[in-house]
Amino acid sequence: VGRTVIDEKPKWKVLGGFKTSEYLFSYWSALPHICKSGKIIIVEGQGDVIRLWEAGIYNAVGIFGSELSEKQELLLQLTGAMSIITCFDNDEAGQKCRTSCDKKLHRLFNLRHVMPVGHDVGEMKPNQISSLQLNC
Repeated sequence: VGRTVIDEKPKWKVLGGFKTSEYLFSYWSALPHICKSGKIIIVEGQGDVIRLWEAGIYNAVGIFGSELSEKQELLLQLTGAMSIITCFDNDEAGQKCRTSCDKKLHRLFNLRHVMPVGHDVGEMKPNQISSLQLNC
């Protein structure tokens, strides 16, 4: 996966053959922290997860976009976590993703939605991220 430095769409480029709908970005790195806390923070992209790590939040995974697949949902269930906090972008795609996650996850997890300051978590500073209280 790579990111363009020019304002072109898509921002992130995935090499052929990699099926993003079958994975969660940073799943294996986040798993010990998810197991310890019992909570998962779900964000849209890789940059969002990296920014959360910079802010000291390690139980976050990215869904590689704005649609949670069935395989990704199964990966979330396999963690044993009881709670999910979503922090999707502050745009139409983020709203659609929040609504979709409500339908798919509300029976399986304690679900809470947090709105980022500005457009998305990837654009926030660490002190702004800590004000979101994602690990509460």
